[in-house]
Amino acid sequence: MDEFIKLDPSCTRIRIFIPAELEYYLKDYRKNWKHAPILDTDIDEIERVLRFIHTKNPSGILGFTKEKGDVTQEDFDLRHNHEVAFSDEVYAFQVNNSTGTGDTIAKARAAGLPITLHKTYTIAE
Repeated sequence: MDEFIKLDPSCTRIRIFIPAELEYYLKDYRKNWKHAPILDTDIDEIERVLRFIHTKNPSGILGFTKEKGDVTQEDFDLRHNHEVAFSDEVYAFQVNNSTGTGDTIAKARAAGLPITLHKTYTIAE
């Protein structure tokens, strides 16, 4: 997202799909994803970038209505369906062999979308 903002600071050409409404997603992220290798500072940065994009272009962040319970893998998998349905092409950045990124790539492949696996990398715990 940081790289995209450098290219389009108005954020008019971006759509980010998250598996819950923004406020709920950020709350769930702090509750359920704050463990090694993810630090408070990482979550702070994700929040900063998402809020910046939302301020510039509220329609740039598409969150699904979920206001109770933890955000589950099923919620993320449904998000992948929407990512593919709204896409003309997929550029993937895969961290630690993420099954979520793998799921999106598989769904994009099945839909016949062009896919670029832009970068694969590992974050050590």
